[in-house]
Amino acid sequence: AIAPAYQTVDDSLPAGSGPYRRLPRVAIGHLFPTKFRLIPHIRAETTYFDRDASVSGGRVDLEPSVSYLYTKPFLQIRPKLSIRHTQYFLDDPNNQFDDNESRTVPGFSLDAKLFMERRFTLFGQSHLQTLEPRVYYLLRPNVDQDGLPRFDSNLLLVSFRNIFRENRFTGGDRVGDANQVTTAITSRILDTENGREAFRLSVGQTFYLRDQKVTLP
Repeated sequence: AIAPAYQTVDDSLPAGSGPYRRLPRVAIGHLFPTKFRLIPHIRAETTYFDRDASVSGGRVDLEPSVSYLYTKPFLQIRPKLSIRHTQYFLDDPNNQFDDNESRTVPGFSLDAKLFMERRFTLFGQSHLQTLEPRVYYLLRPNVDQDGLPRFDSNLLLVSFRNIFRENRFTGGDRVGDANQVTTAITSRILDTENGREAFRLSVGQTFYLRDQKVTLP
């Protein structure tokens, strides 16, 4: 549990434009015992957002999921089903939002990785080169979220790691709709004597099968 607050040093900012205080934020995640290669998991978070002269209130965010892990020495496949429910309890002096708002978004993803390797000698030293193709599919419906406040959500920065995330937004106020396929490939060179990684190259691209509709205000 944390309770962060921030001081605004620019006195010219109008009231209600600074960052929210979280008083407090409590988050938990629990991985249940695996049966038949099924991996149940639940993530829960409750936060109270407070800021002068603007909408404030509590947000409860729950996301249970179940995934299946199929592994071989050269292959890993993980399909995953999830459902994310968010409930708001708001106090809005400007009457822009209802006191109780909620959102429920199901999701499906499929992550497949292939591992290949070969040995070679360079300058008299033995090395191992890997070739690791990856395909990631993500499906989430478009759920109207225009009636929800924006407490802590922003767009993620573009990076190789972020193209495999289930949500293109940070925070809990927006869940992005998606019907997309990401393809990528990684190659690493390892020193076989000490296992140290000497080189890594990763390239990936996302193909959108429909237009994205969920946005931030």
